[in-house]
Amino acid sequence: LAQCREMKPVLETLQREQGAHIAVVSVDLIKQKEANYIQRYRVQLMPTQIFFDAQGREIGRNLGKLSGEEILARLQ
Repeated sequence: LAQCREMKPVLETLQREQGAHIAVVSVDLIKQKEANYIQRYRVQLMPTQIFFDAQGREIGRNLGKLSGEEILARLQ
């Protein structure tokens, strides 16, 4: 779970710096009482980043930690 904690500031920075261009949603699955997030988004490892296009279709995912630069590159 250390990688999850390491992702939090990365996602916060992305939201602050890129929030006008992308939506960043972070869900703490440990604190989240509704386990449907795990099933709904097929989370098998934490952290998992799921990338969606503007229409809400999944266009990719990553299991494990990513930097902000790597996330932006995935969204290009």
